Amino acid sequence: MVMTMAVASSVATAQDDLWHGDRTEQCLSHPYDAPVTQDQSRLAAALVGVTAARSQASSLLRALESKRPDLCIDHVEAGPRGYYDVSLNLVALDAALTPQEDVAILVHELRHLDQFNRGFCPSTVLSMQENARSVIATEADAMAVTTSVAW
Repeated sequence: MVMTMAVASSVATAQDDLWHGDRTEQCLSHPYDAPVTQDQSRLAAALVGVTAARSQASSLLRALESKRPDLCIDHVEAGPRGYYDVSLNLVALDAALTPQEDVAILVHELRHLDQFNRGFCPSTVLSMQENARSVIATEADAMAVTTSVAW
């Protein structure tokens, strides 16, 4: 048990070094039910918004439970509104979003998590043109799912 906790702690520290923010302050970890900081409370509220649409968001919530990424607030100015980082296993939302935007962008990024969980990942054998088409398709799919959940 102690060894497992030490390994988990060292992994978290390594991930903190790879991400530009302070994960312990800006991220909410699975099981997402113990927010302490303002950023964590904001993320918990956004997740409540997603779970309120449980029937429309069931595959997203299954992917969230399967992958268990950290949910983070990104305080970098002029960054994206949100993103899913596969290598760091985190979903980040821009600090400048409103609470309603938090929910919408979280749904969008959870769809990317769901896509990855289902194996939708561009192949390294694709041409640049086909890779661009693949990215456009995954973004269009994520927007369609976001619209469906919002509806």
